[in-house]
Formats: sequence, structure tokens, C-alpha cells
Amino acid sequence: MRNFQLSALMLIVALTFSQRHAQGQQTTPAKDVQSVNSELREKAFSVLVSLAGQLNTLQSAENRARIGANIADSLWSHDETRARALFKLVQDDIQLHLTIPDGQDRDELNTFMVFLKLRSDTIERIAKRDPEMAYAFFNDTRVDLIKLPPYMVDNERNLDLRLSRQLVTQSPEIAVKLARESLARGLSEEVFEVLVRLNRKNQEQSLVLYRAIIEKMRTIDFREDWQARQYAYGLAVNFKPPRIDESAFRELIGLLVSRALENGCDRAEAERDDQLCRWVVPIVAGVNTSDPRAARLKQRPSKVDAAEEFPEALLDLNETAEGGTVDDILALAAKYPENVDDIYWRAMLKARQSGDLEKMRKIVSDFPGSPERRQQMLEEVERIRRASVIDEEKLTEFRRSLEATPRLQDRIQMLTFAAYRFGTNDHKRALKFLNEAEQLIDTMKPGKDQAEARIILAIVYCVEKDDRGFTIMESMMPTLNGLVDAAVKLDGYDTSYLREGEWNMSAAGGIGELLTRLSESAQIFAGSDFDRALSLAAQFERPEIRIMAQVKLAQGVLAGPHQRVITRY
Repeated sequence: MRNFQLSALMLIVALTFSQRHAQGQQTTPAKDVQSVNSELREKAFSVLVSLAGQLNTLQSAENRARIGANIADSLWSHDETRARALFKLVQDDIQLHLTIPDGQDRDELNTFMVFLKLRSDTIERIAKRDPEMAYAFFNDTRVDLIKLPPYMVDNERNLDLRLSRQLVTQSPEIAVKLARESLARGLSEEVFEVLVRLNRKNQEQSLVLYRAIIEKMRTIDFREDWQARQYAYGLAVNFKPPRIDESAFRELIGLLVSRALENGCDRAEAERDDQLCRWVVPIVAGVNTSDPRAARLKQRPSKVDAAEEFPEALLDLNETAEGGTVDDILALAAKYPENVDDIYWRAMLKARQSGDLEKMRKIVSDFPGSPERRQQMLEEVERIRRASVIDEEKLTEFRRSLEATPRLQDRIQMLTFAAYRFGTNDHKRALKFLNEAEQLIDTMKPGKDQAEARIILAIVYCVEKDDRGFTIMESMMPTLNGLVDAAVKLDGYDTSYLREGEWNMSAAGGIGELLTRLSESAQIFAGSDFDRALSLAAQFERPEIRIMAQVKLAQGVLAGPHQRVITRY
């Protein structure tokens, strides 16, 4: 019974965060599908170009920056010159609003935080395209960390490390530059992660960062800083020759030996700093070193703490699974045949994320590993298959659960989710569930809950490529415009809906949540009928909302068809 008692959140997550890949089965010939997709993409680019020309009509710098960054990111592959120009305009708008507020005015602080977030989001977008441009944007929009309110400091401090991690492959030189700058604030796990990734991608730059870390360690008192001791231990255990240059490794061990001798670790027990010696002596004893002083420490035998080096295969697998495709993951099997079980398992999980049951079956069919793992994979495929199929037993269970659910809103959620879940294999049944949910929604008390239920219903109708989805949304447009108008009049009473005279796209409050829900589902509306979706968005009376809605629809086309995700519960 628990399979059907599902919250609206589950459906929203499935709709919003599903992988954006084409559906597994096509009823249209491949050439025709490709032609249609190409035409849609060109139409989407044309829409974005047109909307870019309307940015200067917006009063709000936040809206110009937010919408401009979205358009620039999507236009880059189509018109790089225009995209670069847009990113420069975005930078100008952001820079003007990065002055740290002097007082404690809540609105001023909130606006400043919004622009800080826009800054970091834009930098990460640019970094995917042009590392040099991203680094220049980062430098040109720096803020004074000393003047920042304490609760903002950590996130802002970590931006350079997030950018460094992102640029390891694209621009290792800039990645190292950013990581070295962060060392001024101290050692961190993020710098260590950058070093690990660099070591696999670019030995030369890895060595630069490794030596910079050692130089930082020379300024640290290991007796007082246990985190620095752990850091040094990680370096010594995980970066031995040939993984790292032998001379650099000798520098690290030489530093540790010097600290050990300075603290009497070669003297009698009563004359030495036991806290530091218990840490450093096992490290030095556990490595091969040509430092003659190390022998004085090794005369006092100590048990070396158990520690394993980072397995190269695991590092490679994690990184590939994070940013690569299923085929990228499977390609690792030839490189690491001894890890074939884990590689195929991760590939299958990646295929499951995109709801591609046929791909999962193919992975199991090709699997060359252990019988135990094959059986585990077969069971997973079968669970996913069963989750997307409704039979008489499951239907009876669902009806029993539905009748036992007293709350109207919960019954509506159950019906809507069931339609989404089983629509892949039973379109007619899915529409029956949706029609039943719609009848229940009509009996609800008018208000936010009813409006949100109708929006979700319309979304799932569009997933099913049913015209009813747009009919519902078209009937709701006067209501949505009326709600927006009322929210503008009440701006500042329950929440701040406006900034610089325009609708704030990051607005909280009930109306903001409804519009956000629509924005998150733009891919589904665009994939159902792009032209009709554009016409629907054009009915928003406030131009800033209309422009953002149409940008999201164009981005939805470029992202590809919505892939229904069926998970097991």
C-alpha cells in the first residue's frame, strides 16, 4: 500500500530533476524526428535572440542579469559573439550591486545576497565555456571578505575553490592559481581534492600545487593544528613517487623530519613532545626516504597507522560518473578490468537516473563480471520494470489505498503521481487517473492548494501529450495575472515581490512558488507544443515574467525531450 501513498514532492522531483534525454521508443522515423528537432532548436535560438534584444527594456538590474545570463548560456553554441557580449552586460549589472551594505537594512542585505548568488551562478556558467573569461569575471567582481557579514563569508570564500575544481580539466593553470590563492586562508579538503584531480589530469600543474601546499605547511605549527597533521598525513600516504615528483616528496618528508627533530622525537621519551611524535614518526617510518636524519626517528619503532592510497580506478569512476555519459563509464572497463563489477553497476545506475530501462537491460546483457553482481543488476532492472507496469493486482491495491485515504488533497496527489508513473506503459489508464484527479480538484476550495494542484495536473497532461494540459493552463492565466497584480499591491506586507519596480524572480511567497513551479516545468510544456507554450507565456501581463517564461521554454527545447523517470519506492 505504501507504494501509492506518495507526496506531491515526489512527483515534483520527478518532473523537475529528470534527466533530459530523448524517450527510448520513437513512433516517428529517426530522420523525421531529427528534422523536427533541428527545426525546433532553430526556432528556440531565434526566440532567445529576440528576447536578448528586449533586455534593455527591463528596469531591474537583477532581472537583466538573471535573464541575460540564461540567454547567454543557451546562445553560446549558436552565437558565441552575442553570448560573450551578453555576459559582459551581466557583469556590469552585477558589479553595480556588489557594494556591501553599511547598515542592517534587511532589504539591502537581501538584495546584496541575491547579486552574490547571481555572481557565483554566472561564473560557473562561463567556466563551462571559457575558463579565462570566468577567471576574469571572478576577479573583476570580487568583494571584500573582511567587510562581509560573518554568515556570508564561508560561501564566498569557497567560490574560488568550486571554480578551481571545475576548471581542473579545462584550464589546469587557472585551477592551480585559484587553489593557491585559497591557501592564504589555510589548508582545506577542497584544495586537496583539486590536487587529487590535477594529479590525474596534469602532472606539471599538480606538482606546482603540491609544492605550494608544502610551503603553506612550513608556516603551520603542527603541535597545535591537528587538521594540518591530518593533511600532511594524507599527502605522505597518497602522493608517493611515482604519483608525485620524487624531489617534491623529499621536501615534504624533510619538513616532517625537521619538525619531528625540533620537538625531540629522537630523544628519550621524557624529553620529547609525545603528541607530535606519535603522529610524525609513523609517517616517516612508513615511507622510503633518503633523508639521513630519518634514521634517528626510525630507531624508535612505531606502528604505522593503516591507510590506503586513493584507488586510481575509484577516482576515475567517480569523476566519470559525475560528469560523463553511460558509455563514458562503460569505457573504463577496458582500463580497469579488475573493477568491472563496480563500473557496470555505476553505469546501470546512471541509466536508471535517466529512466532508460532498455539501456539498463543492455548493460546487464553485456556484463562480463561476477554472477553475484549480474544477479543484483537483474533484480534492479526487474524492480524498475515492475514499477512502471500496472496490472490488476496493483490496480486493486491502488484503489484500496485511494479509498482509505481521507484527505482530498492526498487522493489527488496519488492519482496524479500514478498517472505519471504508469503512463509510459498505459497511456489510457494514465488519462483516466488524470481525469479523475481533475474532477476532485474542481471540488477543492479555491486558493493556493487548488491552483498548485491544477498546475501539476496540467504538467502531467502535457507529459502525456494531451491537449487538456494547455487548456487548463490557458484557463488559469487570468487568475495568475490577477494574483501577480494583487501581490504587487501587497508588496512588502508578507514578502517582497518587487525589486527596482519589477517582479523579483527569486520571490518567495505563495505566488512566487506557483511561478517557480511553472518555470521548473518549462521543458515539459515546450516539449509538448512549443508554439502553444510560447503563446501561453505571452499572456503574462508583466513583461519581465513573460520574457523569463519564454526564455525557459526555449531552454527547454534545447535541453531535449523530458525523460520520464520511474524509480522504485
